[in-house]
Amino acid sequence: MDTKNTDTPSTEWMTVEELAGRLGMTKKALYARIARETIPGVLKLGRAIRIKREAVEAWVTANYRGDTV
Repeated sequence: MDTKNTDTPSTEWMTVEELAGRLGMTKKALYARIARETIPGVLKLGRAIRIKREAVEAWVTANYRGDTV
C-alpha cells in the first residue's frame, strides 16, 4: 500500500468556486479563462470541472510579479 501520498481527492482538486475565490476573480471570469485554456490542470468530467491544485500553485508561483503598487 502506498502511504507516501497524503493527498485526498478533496485536497488534490479544486472546484471553480474555490479557485475563483483564491485568485480573487468571479466564477464567470474563471470560466472564460478555462474556455480559453489559460488555466493549467483543468479536468472536465461532463459538466463538472475540477482543477489540479498542484498545477495551479506552480502556475501562480511562476507568474507572480509581486506588488505593482
